[in-house]
Amino acid sequence: MPRAKKTGSATPADVPLRRSRRIMEKLRCLQSNPPPATSSDDELPDENFASSSASTTRKRRGQACDKAAPKAKKATKPKAEPSNTSGASGDGDDSDIEMLEVKDESTDTSSEMSCDPGPSSSTTKKSKKSKKVKRETSEEGSDRSISSSDFVSDKRKVVKKSKASARTRGSRDINSARNTGHSQKVTLQAEQYIHETFEFLKPSQVKDADGHSPGDDYYNSKTLYIPDEFMENQTPSMRQYWQIKSRNFDCVVCFRVGKFYELYHSDAVIGFEALNLTPIKAPYAHCGFPEVSFGKYSGMLINRGYNVARIEQTERGDARDRRCDANKGEDKVVLREVCQIVSAATRTHTAYDGDNNIDSALTHEPHPQYLMMIFEEKVEKKKDGDKYDTRYGVVLLDASTAEFRVSQFGDDECRSVLRTVCAHFQPCHILYPRFGTEAATLSVLNSTMSAAKKESLLPMECKSVDYVIQKLSGDKFYSADLGKWPLHLECLFDPDPDTPAFELLPENKIIFKALGGMISCLERCIIDVDMFLMKKFETYTPPCLRKLSDEKRYQSSMVLDGATLINLHLVPPFAGAKAIPTLRDSTSATHSLYAMLDYCKTPMGKRLLRSWICSPSCNADTIDQRRRAVQILLTEPILELIQKALTKMPDLERLVQKIHSNGLRYRATEHPDSRATFFFAETFTKRKIRDFIAALDGFKRITELATEVNDKYKIVLSALLRECFETKFPDVQEDLDHFAQAFDHEAALRTGVVAPREGVVEEYDAAAEVVKDREAEIQAYVEREQEQWSCDKIRVGGAGKWKYLFIEFPEDVADKLPSDGYRFKTKVKNVKRYMTQELEALVSRFCDAEQVRDREGADFGRLVFADFSDRKDKWDLIIENVAIIDVLASFATYCLSCRENNFPCNAADVSFGANETFIKMTNGYHPLLISGGAKLAKNTLKVVPNDLLMGRDPSDSDSEPVSGASSLERVSSAISSENVLIAPTAKVVPKVVCLTGPNMGGKSTLMRQVAMMVVMAQMGCPVPADDFRISVVDRIFSRIGAHDCSFAGQSTFYVELSETSTILRHATPNSFVVIDELGRGTSTNDGTAIAAAVLREIANKINCRAFFSTHYFAVCDMVAENPNVRQAHMKFYVENEDEDDPTNEDVTYLYKLVDGICTKSYGFYAAKLAGMPLDLIRGAHASHNLLEEQQSRFREGMKKRLAVQRKVHKLQRLRRLCNSADPDPNDLAQLILMLL
Repeated sequence: MPRAKKTGSATPADVPLRRSRRIMEKLRCLQSNPPPATSSDDELPDENFASSSASTTRKRRGQACDKAAPKAKKATKPKAEPSNTSGASGDGDDSDIEMLEVKDESTDTSSEMSCDPGPSSSTTKKSKKSKKVKRETSEEGSDRSISSSDFVSDKRKVVKKSKASARTRGSRDINSARNTGHSQKVTLQAEQYIHETFEFLKPSQVKDADGHSPGDDYYNSKTLYIPDEFMENQTPSMRQYWQIKSRNFDCVVCFRVGKFYELYHSDAVIGFEALNLTPIKAPYAHCGFPEVSFGKYSGMLINRGYNVARIEQTERGDARDRRCDANKGEDKVVLREVCQIVSAATRTHTAYDGDNNIDSALTHEPHPQYLMMIFEEKVEKKKDGDKYDTRYGVVLLDASTAEFRVSQFGDDECRSVLRTVCAHFQPCHILYPRFGTEAATLSVLNSTMSAAKKESLLPMECKSVDYVIQKLSGDKFYSADLGKWPLHLECLFDPDPDTPAFELLPENKIIFKALGGMISCLERCIIDVDMFLMKKFETYTPPCLRKLSDEKRYQSSMVLDGATLINLHLVPPFAGAKAIPTLRDSTSATHSLYAMLDYCKTPMGKRLLRSWICSPSCNADTIDQRRRAVQILLTEPILELIQKALTKMPDLERLVQKIHSNGLRYRATEHPDSRATFFFAETFTKRKIRDFIAALDGFKRITELATEVNDKYKIVLSALLRECFETKFPDVQEDLDHFAQAFDHEAALRTGVVAPREGVVEEYDAAAEVVKDREAEIQAYVEREQEQWSCDKIRVGGAGKWKYLFIEFPEDVADKLPSDGYRFKTKVKNVKRYMTQELEALVSRFCDAEQVRDREGADFGRLVFADFSDRKDKWDLIIENVAIIDVLASFATYCLSCRENNFPCNAADVSFGANETFIKMTNGYHPLLISGGAKLAKNTLKVVPNDLLMGRDPSDSDSEPVSGASSLERVSSAISSENVLIAPTAKVVPKVVCLTGPNMGGKSTLMRQVAMMVVMAQMGCPVPADDFRISVVDRIFSRIGAHDCSFAGQSTFYVELSETSTILRHATPNSFVVIDELGRGTSTNDGTAIAAAVLREIANKINCRAFFSTHYFAVCDMVAENPNVRQAHMKFYVENEDEDDPTNEDVTYLYKLVDGICTKSYGFYAAKLAGMPLDLIRGAHASHNLLEEQQSRFREGMKKRLAVQRKVHKLQRLRRLCNSADPDPNDLAQLILMLL
């Protein structure tokens, strides 16, 4: 049979022209020969579908079809917007007539529709003469599921004729579209689709369902107002589509028709552009894809930022007929319901939005896509010194694992805590109340989470606290017994027995207000029950910004705010594909500490690694246990065993959530999916079984790993490894054996039925025995026919899921059959197919028996999944242990990788309780530069290591102060040597380093290197250095780079000062601060003055470990005498230095940290490397000399004035000491030496 002609994909520019031509041709065809109106078929397919197995696959958008056309009946003139009579897929009683076998997308790519094929080949004369099933003439004729690109056979000649006439006319206009239901005609230009002419869809006319325009405060972008007169002129199925679209205007509506999802109008245009689907011939934008491809295409839409609504048929054709007979006047169209609304933050990777590739789960993004709900309240300051006047209630949800995090906290005017929360979790979808959210909060969300989707909720969408408590205390959720609630929700209520039931603590009410908005979103997506019944709640406490006592500090985690996580390249920023080019540093999306350390084999490990990087530990035991575990993995052959066992490990955490949903009784009885009619239901069931078996296999592999490690290496295991493999590893072997014996796994994957093994469920065994008896009856009937006609080639057959649709006779035998009793169906090759009354009765009994058996089997499968979910505490504990093992193995693998590349990598030493804070690094390398993925600077052949000491040297406390000690310390030492009674000065290097050097000399790189190594050390990870010792760091601050936030109303200099203000307010002596070139966002004088003031504040008051880089040499002069500041620069070498022409100079960067001030930035050499014209550089140098001369005179004058002021100040101090009754001899000696 010749295949239908398949058109190539159109470019976006060609689509409007091609669309208008096809529309014009179709309408002319309809006007001359209107298509017949038909009704649905019976539940079993008719004789036209009873063809051979080779021809049962229908030709739709490139799929073969061997269906004989039903006899056309006269139909009424099509209405303004013909739904499916134009060749579009119709309704799905369609699900009844479409029960044909279509190749699965995993084995045949032709199931992905090429949406514009030509007409199918005509059927044979004999098949045209075959008996047709009687069809009722009704509006539902436009609702049947015919090929969405073809007319049936009796219309094909008309289509060809209309195409020929269209080519001769060449007209591009059509006048058949009604304008919002009115009768006047409009002219549709070739560049427009019909829906673009609808008044209610024009941007200036769009309103929500309540009549609010987009500019109104109460406008609801999720709904759409559609005029009644427009709806009255639609066909029943298209009216149903518009009703659903009006309630889900923000979604791409995937409208189920038969075994396909159809996209209409504006949704179809998105399908053309985002999914590359070819338009279907229809007088409106129309395309679609097969049922089994929903996961693929919905994923593509979600990745582009769209919400996707999955609309399913929740009624069969026979049920529709009974309903319409009982309720006269109703539209004869099957019921449809929204079964799922999917977005990036609400995707649960169910069987319906998955695929048949067994390894597809391994390619899913492992990191959670958080949905975040924020509720803000203004509170009165209790006292003037109270920092917090704003409180937030925050709920975060990872829908893929059904894990909630709830929190409430106060925040300052800069929203520092909110910034940190956003940076740690990086939600991709943020909900907040439209009214009551301050502009400062919105500014933070726009600046820190610019790539995330923000959605404001109307008051009706923010459910009240009473509503939330009432819903969660219902029987569908946690019940009225508070003891059955998740522990982290139960603790939010007042424990006092004298208080009323469900009385929240006052500070926790804001959490339930945030839960109200979250519940509203989950209810709309129809996943609220799935999420809450997992009972995975955790109380999240943001890193504290207040100064903690030593005891509390050493039990907490290091604080890393949002700016630090991004500035130091610790984790990749949240950004979609479109947002990456707009990042301040686009390389941060691929080059980060997370990417360098990520040798994890499992998604659970990857998520935990990111969590450890965002919150390094400040607990001595935790850091020591991790460090010892990594050392064991490096010295013992355990690492290879772990990597082998965890390779291609599925995401067990997400699988547990999916199995939990599949086992819910609510899913099987109340959820819209339980009413949906799926053509590929068996495929979806197989996906559920595949996920279940994959989870069992994963837990089995982990159990075997734990057993092997305990047997061979139990003696050498560290405390943390022993916990993960033994003491905290639950015994699940009995559970695994139970599920292995519950049903035949191979048979279930093959048949799509979770059938209990014989003897497990008596009801199922009895039903299966009845099915066997019914099959035996059919076989006995065939044997009687074979004996009667003396032919052993007589057999029964069917198509797809129907095994018995006909009895087949060879032609020579068929000619002998009597006309009565044998009803002819069709002819295929050398055989003819018939149906008899006796066979129909036998098949009916067989189908009834199968339904009973499948019902028992389906419930058994759900019970198996529910049983698995009931043991989730064990599974969760194993998952937690696996994640820890995976991260530790990743640290060990990173260490081995460094050593293989001839770089040092050793465990860091973190000290607790030290009197003096310090950092000592010996031969340390930048972690990202040695990873192999980073690009070195021009003319740089290798990565250069560095040494660093900040504060007291932990290895030698008796030696002399090293270079960088202040003049006061040197004088004190000298006087001490002369036996003057002066208190001895401890051997210490200043903690604050004022760093200078040429442009591109490596200043920022060194600062980031040290900060990264501090993070790695407190994670318990080896660091790339010969020796790295630190006292514990409670927080890292960073102020790096210059950028503005125009959409948040923040200039470049304002962003600099805002980040610096956070440092000055919250840094402690145990903090580590990195400030890079502060003050360059304003004038030179202002920037210099502010930079010097900030440097003095950090050195004199905070006195923490800090890097402060600058190109303002006046800053170095202002702190030259400060004993708490060390002057250092990045070493370099200059060839051909020329004071008159800087273009002759060549600078070699040595990237070594040395003492002293670099008094020249060599910016002209950087301009030369950047390719700027040499004449321009020379002219700039001349201007530079003039400025230098002016500034030199100013500096000389300032030095003289400052020297006089200092001398006067010292004389005043000396006078005060001399006039005192009991002067301190040490102070007198110091002042005398300074005056000499």
